[in-house]
Amino acid sequence: MKFWKRLLLLMILAFLGFAVCMVVGIPAFSLQQSGQLVLSMHLIQWAQNLVVMMLVPLLWTRLVYASDQPEWQPSWRKSLRDLGLLRANWWSLLLAFCIMICAVPVFDALEVIAFRCPMPDGLRAYCEHEYLNNQAVLGIVLQPSGFGGWLELVLLMCVSTAIGEEMLFRGALLRCFREYTRLNRHIVAILVGLVFSLIHFELFGLIPRWLLGTLFVYAVYWTRSLWPSIVMHFTNNLVALIVYKSQDAPDMTFSKDFTFGPLITVLSLVLTVVLLWIFRDGDSKKP
Repeated sequence: MKFWKRLLLLMILAFLGFAVCMVVGIPAFSLQQSGQLVLSMHLIQWAQNLVVMMLVPLLWTRLVYASDQPEWQPSWRKSLRDLGLLRANWWSLLLAFCIMICAVPVFDALEVIAFRCPMPDGLRAYCEHEYLNNQAVLGIVLQPSGFGGWLELVLLMCVSTAIGEEMLFRGALLRCFREYTRLNRHIVAILVGLVFSLIHFELFGLIPRWLLGTLFVYAVYWTRSLWPSIVMHFTNNLVALIVYKSQDAPDMTFSKDFTFGPLITVLSLVLTVVLLWIFRDGDSKKP
């Protein structure tokens, strides 16, 4: 099976997954009419994470493996191994967590720069409109509070989203590009990071998410495991969730200021680079 056939198969499975989510989501949409909008959106998000982000990559690896090795019986364990989910190192996971914590000021500065980047007035008006719409939706999704609300938000927005998006992008999509094309692995990292950023449909966050998605790819390269990138993704989402929920009221204005000073941002960049070097150097010496 050629690269384009594998990529098309992944896209078809993802489309079918979205279709299943829409069918499953019909009862959830009916909840909106009874005033339970938050519950409705959470059910749809859970369906998307479980079906599109997790089940689709597993099915894709099984189908691809069956086409490549018809004499062998594919298994779910083989699919998990192909996606990099059966290999983990606690030192790598700890470093992945520390890297994302240290990088918070850096990515905060990148977001501010992206907001202030000059662009045509029409494009800026469109970007501002989309940003405010996304903020409004996010404000609805993140309404739950209390212990139960926090627990469900962490499981939904941090755990399941991190695992699911990593399985789809750094698992299936990355494998599709790496194993079935002759592209340089750095080009592949950039492409996968770009697709990851574009799928979020927010132009102001394009560059920061692009860099973030590319970093996740290199975490997989260096460790040959999906778990460090999952930990990075989880940590990034958890920090964003805590920051958002710590605000007195959702920010529904188009504004973005530097949260950290220049000294902290520079120190954050230096420390992040050092930790990345340790991360890469430590894992590259493993057999």
